[in-house]
Amino acid sequence: MADLGSEGITINVFGGGTFADVFVAEGIWSADQVDPSYDGSPARFVADQTIAQQGFASAEPFQYEHVFEEYGKAVAFELLHDAGFQVYSQTVGIRPGDLEDLRGCLELIVPVIQQSVVDYDAAPERANAMIVDAVTLFEDFWVYDMDLAAFSVQAQRDLGLVGNGPDGIVGNMDADRIQTVIDKIAAAGMDFEAGLSVSDIMTNEFIDTSISFPEYETAAPAPTTTAAPLEGAVIRVAVEADTDGLNPTVNRFAVSAYQMARAVYDPLVYVTEDPCGCVLAPGLAESWTVSDDYMTWDFKIRENVKFHDGTMLTGEAVVYAINQQLKDPLISLAFRPIFIPQGAVELVDDMTVRFNLQRPHVDFPIYLSTQLGLIPSLEYMMATISDQSLNQAPVGTGPFRFASREQDFMTRFERNDDYWGGEVIPAAIEVYVYTDTVLAADAMAVGDIDIMSTSNVDAILALRDLEFSGDVVLYEEDGGEEGFGMLNTSKVPFNDIRARKALAFSAPLDDYMEFIGQGVLRPADSWFPPESPYHNPNVEQAHDVLDQATPLVAEYCTEFPDNCADGRINMEFQYSGPSVIQERIYDILSEGWSDHFNVTKDMKPQDAHINEVAFGQYDFVTWRQMGIANPDGDVTWLNCTAVGFVSLNWPRLCDEERDALMYQARGSSNQDERIGLWQQVAEMINADYAYLMFNHTMWSHAYSPDVAGICDYRFPDGSVPRCNYSGYTDYYSQLDKVE
Repeated sequence: MADLGSEGITINVFGGGTFADVFVAEGIWSADQVDPSYDGSPARFVADQTIAQQGFASAEPFQYEHVFEEYGKAVAFELLHDAGFQVYSQTVGIRPGDLEDLRGCLELIVPVIQQSVVDYDAAPERANAMIVDAVTLFEDFWVYDMDLAAFSVQAQRDLGLVGNGPDGIVGNMDADRIQTVIDKIAAAGMDFEAGLSVSDIMTNEFIDTSISFPEYETAAPAPTTTAAPLEGAVIRVAVEADTDGLNPTVNRFAVSAYQMARAVYDPLVYVTEDPCGCVLAPGLAESWTVSDDYMTWDFKIRENVKFHDGTMLTGEAVVYAINQQLKDPLISLAFRPIFIPQGAVELVDDMTVRFNLQRPHVDFPIYLSTQLGLIPSLEYMMATISDQSLNQAPVGTGPFRFASREQDFMTRFERNDDYWGGEVIPAAIEVYVYTDTVLAADAMAVGDIDIMSTSNVDAILALRDLEFSGDVVLYEEDGGEEGFGMLNTSKVPFNDIRARKALAFSAPLDDYMEFIGQGVLRPADSWFPPESPYHNPNVEQAHDVLDQATPLVAEYCTEFPDNCADGRINMEFQYSGPSVIQERIYDILSEGWSDHFNVTKDMKPQDAHINEVAFGQYDFVTWRQMGIANPDGDVTWLNCTAVGFVSLNWPRLCDEERDALMYQARGSSNQDERIGLWQQVAEMINADYAYLMFNHTMWSHAYSPDVAGICDYRFPDGSVPRCNYSGYTDYYSQLDKVE
């Protein structure tokens, strides 16, 4: 920098800075060579290569050499610190007068910030992916990519821009260093409060002195015994949400929970790859029989199967697990209507369990492939009654044992070498939570994740780009789940069908398909894609007919003015997040509805979102469900008995005629009859306007190219499972990573 002064070179800086005035006052530069017109653009530096320019040593050198092709060469630079202006460039600040009010907060958050600095330096990739996604989305001022992010991390280390402060502690500041800066500013004649001291503007009192970079830490004494390291690969899986726990007898399982559960649990029954969704294979139940009326089912439990805690699988454990679910106020809503009120499940002998059903049910065993059929250890289940924290530490019979869990971040399972089902190849499975799967796709691009599944269109497009470049192996399908909205028919405004119809008629689904579908999604009129035998071609989802919505809204608001404002119906729009794509869906739908509805946003984490829907604490929600190959399971979410204080009939709409059709289909072994009945159900659902159909959900299941054994898993009887469907990637036990 002294050379710049002696050579009289123009120096382009941001206006209003401090260091340039100090260097001028110290005679290093002259005032006439300082140009304060820099606006962050590289244009002038590229065009006029006789000038110098302000910048970040951890960013601009990379950009000018590798990004700005018109320049395309290395730059020389010197740090302000090395030139004598030793400020702390990145600090946490508050107004001095707020210190006492914020003291409690600062005591908690400053150590978190300290630790985040250390954690970021150790493993920056996930944070970088989030930052890159954010700056790309907002595209405001400073936009960069993962290559620059990686360069910046290394440059910060190499140049000493990040590290411990005095005494080997992260985040504490040197009072003498700050006093030197104050003295320089004073000598430059700059305006600041007379008598300003270091203690007026800086404090280390909230610093946790135990937090430091590893090179300053004292080595811990070696343990007296060391467990042998696990041999084999660690498979890292990304899921889109976490679950409230991993105990199937008390926690709420959605796709992400099942992805974790399949590592630690086995179901009583498996569903094979047959497209009907009705061909089953034995799991923990090795065989079963049924009465002539399809109302009594006996399951023979597999012998010599050991839980991870060393106890044995028994019929007693199965009966206890099923009864626990039937007692749970929410989980039981899914299953209780299937069984007789008393004596739903009973122990015939030590290894035989009987299920007594309320109605004929041809495909009942399918339910034992779901949460209902996941069996934890009996001792574990009993222990969780007094210690609910154990719900986070599952004990099953599966190919992997639970190892550790940090909720909303990562859950780790390690190989069960005593697995009854045969060899388990990976050493461990680590399941990471990415609520925005675009970030998971970014993580796959840099090798932080090995497997992911997503229905986020932006993420799908990113994965397709990675597939094109050979960076992922991709499996896609859209035949097993639907994207739709749901309206709460038990409360205003959607307890009135006029409001429900108006919402459908004014729904901007053409815009939705253009901007959300992006050529990836197929529009849906019902829960069954055209390829399904249950698809009803006569059912059409109404949308984009605003002239039909207008008189309905006017009529409703005339009758119920308290539920309206400015001639529009008031409503709340709830969705699961944080998620960029869900924000975009909200923006598109709410804008389309804005002439007829006053829409209030309500974003919730997925577990809270599910609970609020179950308790009816919503007006309108976006949802993803239904549409599976065998619609028998949809009865759970549609029947009248699922309506109550806590409801799995999410819109809380009871239709006994619809129930009769579904139960008739459930008891029939005639496929043609079942198809006709379900097509009638689709017509009734369409006429109720409690669901707003968007699209058939496209699921992309992505694997790193070094993951081997995809879809090689076989069930114990040798049958082939479904692989890569509706958010479920392959079973983990036969996967490996090639060097």
